[in-house]
Amino acid sequence: MAHRPAVIICVLLAGASACQDSPTDLLPSSQQVATNSLADSDAYYYYQGGKVFLDLDPTRLVVAAQDPSPAIDELRSLGMNTEKSEALPAPDHWLLRLSAGTTTDRAKAASASLRTDQRFTFVSNVFKTRNGGDDIIPLNRLTVNFKPSVSKSRQDSLISAFGLTVVRTPRPDSGFTYFVLAYPRDSVSFLRVAALLDRNPLVAWADPDKISNRHPDYVPTDPYYPLQYYLKDTVVMHGVTVDDNVEPAWDLTTGQWDPATGGLRVGVIGMGIDAAHPDFDGRILAGYDALYCQPGCTDDETHPFPGDSHETLVAGLIVSHHNNNGVAGIAPGVYIVSARIFRGCSAFCDSVASDQGIADAINFLWDWKSALVINNSWGGGAPSNAITSAIQAANSQGHGGLGTVVVFSAGNTSNRDGNFIGAVQYPATLPEVVAVGAIDRNGNLTNYSPEGSELDIVAPSGHYTSRCVGDVTTTDLTDGTGCNDGPNGDNLYSTTFSGTSAAAPQVSAVAALVISRTQFASASFVKGKLYGGAVPWGSATQYGAGKLNAFASVTNVTVTVNGPVTIKRDGNYSWSASAGGGNGSYAYTWERSADGGPFYWVGSDVTYGEFIDTNSPDNITLRVTVVSGTETGQGSKDVHNLIVP
Repeated sequence: MAHRPAVIICVLLAGASACQDSPTDLLPSSQQVATNSLADSDAYYYYQGGKVFLDLDPTRLVVAAQDPSPAIDELRSLGMNTEKSEALPAPDHWLLRLSAGTTTDRAKAASASLRTDQRFTFVSNVFKTRNGGDDIIPLNRLTVNFKPSVSKSRQDSLISAFGLTVVRTPRPDSGFTYFVLAYPRDSVSFLRVAALLDRNPLVAWADPDKISNRHPDYVPTDPYYPLQYYLKDTVVMHGVTVDDNVEPAWDLTTGQWDPATGGLRVGVIGMGIDAAHPDFDGRILAGYDALYCQPGCTDDETHPFPGDSHETLVAGLIVSHHNNNGVAGIAPGVYIVSARIFRGCSAFCDSVASDQGIADAINFLWDWKSALVINNSWGGGAPSNAITSAIQAANSQGHGGLGTVVVFSAGNTSNRDGNFIGAVQYPATLPEVVAVGAIDRNGNLTNYSPEGSELDIVAPSGHYTSRCVGDVTTTDLTDGTGCNDGPNGDNLYSTTFSGTSAAAPQVSAVAALVISRTQFASASFVKGKLYGGAVPWGSATQYGAGKLNAFASVTNVTVTVNGPVTIKRDGNYSWSASAGGGNGSYAYTWERSADGGPFYWVGSDVTYGEFIDTNSPDNITLRVTVVSGTETGQGSKDVHNLIVP
């Protein structure tokens, strides 16, 4: 690479005593770009200011070339066999799988040898995160987000100083605020380049673009409405039925906005959605395909690859039309904008978008397609500045600055049958998102739902999860390559969806219902309605705010029940209702449930009282419904009788 004029270097140096003409001299000597491969202990990238340390995987190499054959031949000349070559979802990128017994030293030597061959524009070993073991499959791409005050000339100078090639400039009109850059041909330490840029005072963050082991969270797999227990259940726990309580919410809204406005849009990111399904009533819109599709393929974000049913199952929970046919969606009045980041996932995903591709999908949905809610029934993998930044941008800048509500499934990381409790998985760990766990149709934690302080809310799903293992009924692929287990042999539908993947879209749909009633609702307002409307279900680390309650979330009357929670001695006790909002005077209806049984009417005043002693039930749930004009709200309180005889 030819050296740039000295004047460019002077622009980049802050407090330098002299101009230099070498890009590595732009930085302190301790940070200079290495001239040889990183040692194992030095392999890392920065995420949110902290180092994510990596360990080399000796069994896999990445090569960027039009054809992997020369690389395979060269490896053979080194006495190394390539067991398999796979096209990655990035142009001209190949993953080469080496023998299981390959040592780290031999893998490094092979990478170094291939790097000297001019036919390959990029060569790298594959890594795993030291904590967690997540895949890091590098690509010849670096995403860089400059600080807002940095001029274009300074951006260009820094890019030139590192010998980087611009692949894509920022496109603010599409939500893409960062550069996509390619490493210099002779770079032997792309991680060091990324780290130096991340620490540069002109840069907000820099991410080595990579493919990680992100995955859908099920996994999958009007006449059928009686099968949709998550919408209308008969099982009672904590004094309420174990469902989303959506029927009274439909009396207020189904998510319908004037089609002339483009309708209320919900983004759904995953495998793509079968837009041809008759129960979608033309409400699936083309959005974004983050995968590089090989020439000749015909699938995309609205025509999934055969077997990729996951987001078609998700979409059915949100938007299935109320048309006396099939199943009922929670928000049938909205439109869904589809974005694809997975392909070929009937067993394991053959193609997963890189971090940059996933970030692009998120940004495209909230910025270009005006999605006010984005559902993500996927997660896992190593943390990414690009993905986190896109989520943060959606949360703060979407919906005209009010914020787009970003919902994530919390993960299927537990195995309670095996006495293992898993953690909430990234990106559901981010404070900007709504992290959704799962309870089963009986109100108990599912076998797989994670625990942690990041959990925000729970919704019903199958107790166990795998592909086509579960009990959630929803839409399936129209080409017959889905689960093929629909009710009465109707394979346009499936009865076996599950996982936190099935819980998350229920929350996304209710968020859309909330927005449909309050057009200028901010993301924080909507999340407050979801959490405030939830029925308390137990420990916050297991259930978050509690079980999703559509009716309490969409109503514009807020109700709080005030009074004692624990009773320790005989006596008269009372509770009062505090109401706000609505469009008229308040009318109160108190109901009482004993030890999880049915509710019975007990009063119609602003307060309710009763005498409690050792003969009273151990657990009492009080529920008050408040009507104000055309609006209705509901509040409840669990009371525990701890009187000792």
